[in-house]
Amino acid sequence: MLACEGFGPDCSHNGRCMRDGDCFASPPHLVAARMIERLIPDGRDGAHLAYLKRVAEMLRDEAVHL
Repeated sequence: MLACEGFGPDCSHNGRCMRDGDCFASPPHLVAARMIERLIPDGRDGAHLAYLKRVAEMLRDEAVHL
């Protein structure tokens, strides 16, 4: 559940995966990239956001191995 892409407390409250097990269906580097991309607010710029975007790109390009 700690690696869940959804809202973990919902799964915990309901006692089952609320995403039909999809949380763990993707390769870990793509899951990590999506989780990082969700941290970036739409339409916002800044150096710290550029770092997040670059890390997500590197994960998608498999330049970083988990």
